[in-house]
Amino acid sequence: MPQPQPSQFPERSIRPNLHTSTPYARNAEQTSQHHDEHEGLSFLGDNNHHGSFFQQPPDSRNTTHDGQFEPLTTPGIQRSMSVPQMSPVHLGIYDGTAYITKLANTLRLVPMQQQSALEFNQLPPDPNLRLAVLHTRLLAMESQTSTALSQMSELKKGVDTVIQYTKTRWDLDAGQKSAIKTQLNHQLLKSNMTFKNAVGRTMEEISKHRASYHLEAIRDNEVVKAVVEAYLDKEITGVRNKFRKMIFKWSSAPLDVLVQKLTSEFHKRKANGKVSEATTARIALARQIAVPMAAKKNTKGADTGFWKALETALNTLVKKNSSNAESDAWKVWEKATISTDKSTYISDPTIPSDDDDDTDADNRNGPGEAGGDDD
Repeated sequence: MPQPQPSQFPERSIRPNLHTSTPYARNAEQTSQHHDEHEGLSFLGDNNHHGSFFQQPPDSRNTTHDGQFEPLTTPGIQRSMSVPQMSPVHLGIYDGTAYITKLANTLRLVPMQQQSALEFNQLPPDPNLRLAVLHTRLLAMESQTSTALSQMSELKKGVDTVIQYTKTRWDLDAGQKSAIKTQLNHQLLKSNMTFKNAVGRTMEEISKHRASYHLEAIRDNEVVKAVVEAYLDKEITGVRNKFRKMIFKWSSAPLDVLVQKLTSEFHKRKANGKVSEATTARIALARQIAVPMAAKKNTKGADTGFWKALETALNTLVKKNSSNAESDAWKVWEKATISTDKSTYISDPTIPSDDDDDTDADNRNGPGEAGGDDD
């Protein structure tokens, strides 16, 4: 039997002939050359490729040397169809190993992940098989995530236990105590309608400026709030006693001197602090009550009656001038009280000694009792 001539049965190749003259082949050849020159992850943003790894799909027409379009003549491709986008892998130029390796490095995959990507690239081109592999890997990720969430849950329980333990044993540090006591002194000096609410006003100031005291949790954490209140309740006795003793000691001094002494001790800015007429008038009132008491020899630890008398006088003034400290009636009273005090205490006589102990009965009475502290 005669053998068929090559011209009768041309040999077909699985790969396209890159040297044919058809537009399809020329495009494939250009794509291959383009990749050889610019191999890399251009789709991730390489400026040389304008953000795309492959060339844009060619037009369904080809151009001649004079710029005129001529229809494609490649068999099997309809005139109305565009030539499909082709990559070197599709053309069988290479197996994609270099590309996958560079992609893995760009994405900073660890060696085990890089190997997995290379193995996936070598799988047979069966879409069902590849989907099955991807699904299996997703299940593995789901299992790992579930394990991690379980471990995080256990860790959170431990952290919550530590936080709760810390809360129950929490206390103010030395810096916080110093700052809180300074504010307590300041609020007592600024007392207006009553000297009994210094603790409450101090708590309000701390809550308002809680970050400055490193007490951000004071609004929501009852333990922190209780610790701060307990510290204030403990300190207010000494603060009130010191204030009373200074009034007694400087009861004969000119008003400016008396105010300066109290300001340097109780104002939060110390010697640089300034007080209003309202505060100055309350100090003058406190002196009026203290003068007859200071002249007496007080028994150590006895109730001098100072705080009870001062609160009674303020209550009477509130009824007379209203509960609005900014009212005209209060302003008139303040100016008159300051003027009278300054005309009465002009010189600074000998300062009497103060031999009583640090705590008197004025401050040891319980809340609501005579001379007690209801802060």
